[in-house]
Amino acid sequence: MLARLLPRAVIASGIVVLGTVVSRELALAMGGFLFGALAREAALTVHSVRILPVLMRVIDWDQVDQLLEDPADGE
Repeated sequence: MLARLLPRAVIASGIVVLGTVVSRELALAMGGFLFGALAREAALTVHSVRILPVLMRVIDWDQVDQLLEDPADGE
């Protein structure tokens, strides 16, 4: 699941490299923002992978499917 972050990391790296043309300080600031965003995304992905098996056992998926098929049940 973390493989989907690779294109974003490549784009972020390219933006930082291009930012060095304008200003070193700007590149560092942009790099910090982009690194933070990628780190947050990676942490959320890891958390999702860890919690998904628990959710699959707890949620009654048959009842969810039934409610989605007939939402105008009046309840």
